[in-house]
Amino acid sequence: MLDAGGESALTIRALTDRLSTGSGAIYYQVGTRDDLLDTATESVTGAALAARAAGAAASASRTAPASANRCAKGRELCSTSAPTVRCRS
Repeated sequence: MLDAGGESALTIRALTDRLSTGSGAIYYQVGTRDDLLDTATESVTGAALAARAAGAAASASRTAPASANRCAKGRELCSTSAPTVRCRS
């Protein structure tokens, strides 16, 4: 609803229509419209931060430390494809 119509589209009435429920159920679960907007903001912000953290973690896991690019002999790796790892001569 926020994506489609922005903040002004997120009302208790619109939410009750969308969820096919009564406004009493929304007021019981969420409270006021301001509470609804606060909850939506926390949800959107939390999801964005979680996605950012997941992206950073994935990026960090793709960037191996320099020591991981060396074989047991301390030579630079030329192939890390499974199932074997060969080092340069």
